[in-house]
Amino acid sequence: MEAKEAVRALLDRLPDDCSIEDILYHLYVLQAVERGQADVAAGRTIPHEEVEKALRQKWPASSLDALSERGRVVPEFGQPTMRELFVQRHRLLYEVTPHEVQILAFIHGARDLTRWLLEG
Repeated sequence: MEAKEAVRALLDRLPDDCSIEDILYHLYVLQAVERGQADVAAGRTIPHEEVEKALRQKWPASSLDALSERGRVVPEFGQPTMRELFVQRHRLLYEVTPHEVQILAFIHGARDLTRWLLEG
């Protein structure tokens, strides 16, 4: 799909009352998904073990207990308890509950989260 066609298709999928910020965000996601797909096709992937190791070095899991709200709210959900941290090109999605932090997913940042959830 050519760039203009992709933008037109995106605009057709968005609600009529969406903001310019919404459009820019979805364009960014569209571009990130395309980059991710190109990376996979070219064999530029990072093994899960390497990402996990980098995650543990940068943010030990135990630190989520003390600093659980440092991640941003996941835009696709808009719920204050569902947050995410970025690790290299990946998204660590987690939910903060009164008694614990639950890791929900660890996915490549270029993945369309909404589509991924629907497929899963």
